[in-house]
Amino acid sequence: MERTEPCADEGNRLLNLKDKVVAITGASAGIGLAAARAFSRAGARVALAARRRNRLEVLVDLAVRRFGQLDVMINNGGFGVRGRVEETPAPDFERLIRTNFFGTVYGCQAALKTHARPT
Repeated sequence: MERTEPCADEGNRLLNLKDKVVAITGASAGIGLAAARAFSRAGARVALAARRRNRLEVLVDLAVRRFGQLDVMINNGGFGVRGRVEETPAPDFERLIRTNFFGTVYGCQAALKTHARPT
């Protein structure tokens, strides 16, 4: 018998994630990897990728082709800047904002294509 662990939302209600399809970016380490493991333990079917833009649509397409749907998109891909603020060049922060913000936007756009409504 397959063992799954329940997840709780903010109201501490249990969420049934069994057989839900979850795509996660930034899943090679840290929070993304921990999320992948947690979703998997909860019974979800998980598709993973790093944070490269050209792989977002591939990730979503793969999840839908393999599992037939996409229920959850976790846009976790991104990076941080280390160092003292006054010693870090502004372009480093601009790159961080572009990557982290638009990575989420592009991930949402890719995922929403799977939920397009007929016009």
